[in-house]
Amino acid sequence: LVLYDDKAGGGRDDTWAVLNHEAFHQYIFYLYGSIAPHSWYNEGTGDFFSGYEYKHKRFKLKPFNWRVQTIKQAIKDDELALEAGTKRQIVPLKELVRYSQREYYGPTIGRNYAQGWSFIYFLRTGKGNTSCWNDDWDSILDTYFEVLASTEDLKEAVDVAFAGVDWDELETCWKEYILKNV
Repeated sequence: LVLYDDKAGGGRDDTWAVLNHEAFHQYIFYLYGSIAPHSWYNEGTGDFFSGYEYKHKRFKLKPFNWRVQTIKQAIKDDELALEAGTKRQIVPLKELVRYSQREYYGPTIGRNYAQGWSFIYFLRTGKGNTSCWNDDWDSILDTYFEVLASTEDLKEAVDVAFAGVDWDELETCWKEYILKNV
């Protein structure tokens, strides 16, 4: 893994963010080998690790500042679009988790990265931090990871990890958590 230490541009914090993100991709590549996880999981988890700040010889998790304002604005715009009956401004979660890399990297790539990060952040930090949390969501990420590793089947990993999930409940709680807690 090679990267540029941008002390003069974005600063050392940006360098750490990129290093943490790209190091996760290295890890997942060597773990899974020939199959890449869905981009919401792969890029979202990379960005989750980008949120860690290194201060006083310790890493501390924080929301990844590159994504926070983008997703908050997208959620607010999406709510307005839903009220007006116009085109949604975010991808419904039940669709995002099945997006191909091509779809994820499409015309709304910036919002998709922010949504992927925020969904991973919600699933990793929401329990105990929001009253709308459903304990059925506790194992989504672990189940996705384990099924993909054992089957190498992207569809099956999503099907098993999200089996029985009420998508409206999940999306409503995710939006509420991001707007109020991030």
